[in-house]
Formats: sequence, C-alpha cells, structure tokens
Amino acid sequence: MIVHLGLDALEAHASEAHGKARQNASIEWHVTSPSTDGFWGLETTAVHKFQLSVRHKLFEKHATLEPVRMPSFRKLTLAEGIVSTGPGWFCPYVYSTHRQPLVSRINEISFVQLREPIIAADQILAFQLVGFFKSIFGRLISFVNPSPTFQPPKTPSTSRALVCIAGISPFRGLWSQGRRPDQCKMWFHIMNGVPGIAIPVVDSSPLLAWHGKDLGELEMQDLAEVVEYVSTLLDPAYQIDLSTLNAALECMIGNAIAGRKAAKKLDSDFDLDRTGILVIKYGTAAVTV
Repeated sequence: MIVHLGLDALEAHASEAHGKARQNASIEWHVTSPSTDGFWGLETTAVHKFQLSVRHKLFEKHATLEPVRMPSFRKLTLAEGIVSTGPGWFCPYVYSTHRQPLVSRINEISFVQLREPIIAADQILAFQLVGFFKSIFGRLISFVNPSPTFQPPKTPSTSRALVCIAGISPFRGLWSQGRRPDQCKMWFHIMNGVPGIAIPVVDSSPLLAWHGKDLGELEMQDLAEVVEYVSTLLDPAYQIDLSTLNAALECMIGNAIAGRKAAKKLDSDFDLDRTGILVIKYGTAAVTV
C-alpha cells in the first residue's frame, strides 16, 4: 500500500490546521479496563510495508531533539548524523521531512523526543498508523473510548498518541533518495504480530518520541523504563491504571522481541537497527480508537 501525503510543510499552516482540528474535536473518554486478551503470544506472519511521500517547500527548519533520561537509564551515546543507528535510529524521518535534526551528544538517554517544528505530515502519518492497527490488523489496545462512562474531575484534553513498534527503510535503498528537492520518500514497516497502543496525552507532550534502543537491542528489562516514560505523557484526568498500561506495553514489547527474526526473514528491507518503539501524537481531531 502506498500512502502519498501531498503537503506544503509550512509551520504556520500546520499550526492553523492543528487549531481548527482542536475546535472541531469531540471529547473522548477512557476505557476503564483495556484488555490485552488475544494479543499475547501473537506470531508475526507478515510485515505491512507502506510508502510515505511528503511534499515540502525548499527550505529547512531546525529540529531540536531532546534526550530524556529516566531514573532507570542505561548509558547510551546519541550519535550525530542520519546514518548512525542506536538512539538516532528514527532521525532519517525527521531529516527527510526537511527538518534538520540538531542532535546533541549525551551519554544517558532513555528516549529522544521532538517538539518542533510541527508539520501536518506527523499527524497524518499517525492517523495512518492507527488505521493499520485498528482496521487492517485489528490489533489496537485502546485506552480511549467515545462512550462517557464517567465524569472526570476536569475537562480532559483531546490529544492522543500512538505507542507502537515501527520500522523505516530508505526509498530505493539509499537514504539520500529520501530527501528530494521538493518531496521526501521512505518506507515504513509494521509487524502484524505486534499490537499498537492508543493513549490520551497532555497537550504539552512531544510530537514524536522514540526509545533509545532499536529493536535489535530491545530487551524485556527495558519495560520499566518505557512504562515510566509513557506514564509521564498521560492526561491525569483519565486516571489510567498503570498496572494495565504495564501489561499492554509488556505485550507489545514481548511480541516484538519474539517476532523480530521472523520479520527480518519476511521482508528483505526490514532493518532491526531502524525499528523500535515510536510514540507519535495525533489527536487533536475527532477519531474513535
């Protein structure tokens, strides 16, 4: 499946669209007990691959990446440049959308996050990914529900984020092809044996964030660190039980680790060094997930 996003990635236009979406958004409510039943021990039998194409103006915006250190950090080095892996494994996406990543070197990293500049492509990509997990795979663990099951203590935000395992690879095998003068092209890879997780987040949460370890390095012992970071993004009005969130993330990470060898064999372009835990914000528009 090829997804073509024809966008003029102007920050002002994107912000305007962001504001209009918020005005038209409907309030969504949380699920009191999201279930991971049926998601444990899923086997990866296919890798869904889709092409991302984003048109953009001939200009650059600096994108400052914020290294986040959780108390349970591991010592990692965030290397500069789009060809490096490790904590910088998702940098090619930022670079390809004409946002020049400004990557500082730091030795203690749990997550890397991006707050600005905002472009509409990020939200459209997020909606596309949500659609894959919900409609195509039918494997979305959702902490969001349109049914008002309770009255929260304050009006909740309408911001949403998808937590998932996603991979990227260069168009035509070369990262230099991913950034043309007026359009970027690259591939995304999603494993059908790994569920995604939809969560309500505070409006101040980053546009994008990714875990410092790629899928080739990810271990179950990283679960506590991931839960700790994701919990900092949650909108407190929804009163999400952290033990339930822990179970959902454990299911996602466990299935990803179990399926990485199969995914590599199923798709020749699938790269463990360019695959990992992605948190992408989408939810200022009305959507039921």
